[in-house]
Amino acid sequence: MKISPATRPMLASRLVGVAKDKGVEIVLSGETWERANRRLDARSLGETVVRGKSQPVPIFTLDRKSPPI
Repeated sequence: MKISPATRPMLASRLVGVAKDKGVEIVLSGETWERANRRLDARSLGETVVRGKSQPVPIFTLDRKSPPI
């Protein structure tokens, strides 16, 4: 799912709430994980529907400290 630059701050804000709901510190969108070329040690949390989006967004969390990109 491609996210427009104009809506990225809104999505980031929504993912903060998702992190709290899922009991994790960091939640990444699928697009962020893809842009990092999947080099982050992340695990899928499935998909979530966030306010303002009509399609579910794939989400990930970091499993452990990943090496710098």
